[in-house]
Amino acid sequence: MAGHLISTRVNLNEPMRKLFIVIVCLLSVAFVNAQQFAQFDTEHGKFMKDLEQYMTTGKMEANVKLMDQFSKMVKDGKINSAWLDKIVVTTNIMIGKSMSPYPYFNNYLTTIINAVNSGKTDAQFAEWSDIIDNIIPNQKKGDNSDFSRFMEFSKDFFLDKALNTTPAKTWKVETDSYKFNYEDNKPSVTFPTTTLLGCIKTDTLTIKQTAGTYYPLETKWMGKSGRVDWSRAGFDPNKVFCTFKDYTINTSNFNYTVDTVYFSYPEYFKQPLQGKMQDKMVSSTDSNSMTYPRFESYAVGMTMKDIAPKT
Repeated sequence: MAGHLISTRVNLNEPMRKLFIVIVCLLSVAFVNAQQFAQFDTEHGKFMKDLEQYMTTGKMEANVKLMDQFSKMVKDGKINSAWLDKIVVTTNIMIGKSMSPYPYFNNYLTTIINAVNSGKTDAQFAEWSDIIDNIIPNQKKGDNSDFSRFMEFSKDFFLDKALNTTPAKTWKVETDSYKFNYEDNKPSVTFPTTTLLGCIKTDTLTIKQTAGTYYPLETKWMGKSGRVDWSRAGFDPNKVFCTFKDYTINTSNFNYTVDTVYFSYPEYFKQPLQGKMQDKMVSSTDSNSMTYPRFESYAVGMTMKDIAPKT
């Protein structure tokens, strides 16, 4: 009877037994890493050996290739001593929070490589590093979602100046001048002056002469000024435009609204009209059917879509 029970248990649970063995092996690797690296050595040469061992112990192909690329950049001097000092500090904070080689270290090193390839300065990298060093300790225990979202933002921002990018759309800036900040447990990036773009495959909306602060964990842009013209709809951008001050955009969306703008169209109105403006990324590329941007006057009940460009 006992022999029968043992035989039945082995036959029925063979797939589960194999899965259990795999899980035990993975946990063993993580345990060994945690035991070996309670802290990385701060001397650069020894640190690189520690980091390589930590990243490649599990033999994950993505980590091995990434570590090879990172090590080559260090060897070639593309990642200098000042950057390494910051990297040592950050990775020791990460390992102190038991953050695993994948995805956390992988995303972090990938972002550094993007920063190098896009020519970020020592000051920009230091500011960015300081934010990470604040984000990690302020997360709830076992919750690394803020770190992960900031890494996703940073990878695209360093590579393409993108604030928020998805397969469907991208919000991006056209400047290399910015400052990273961390206040009230929120990371942000401040732009003293830039052009803000919202892009899909068939359309690009543009806010010129703008400035603002972007909060990547909230996907929120808080603008301080801006100018939008009607060139997408076939109008002269120097003659038909609106200007405004404070405005907010949720970069998860395709559209935005500014409640108070001043609309100029000298051929129709001697003085700028005050009203509301809406803009949206749309699929049509035909200026004759383009209905955005839209302006609605508070004074006369007129909307900009009611006016056609003179031909």
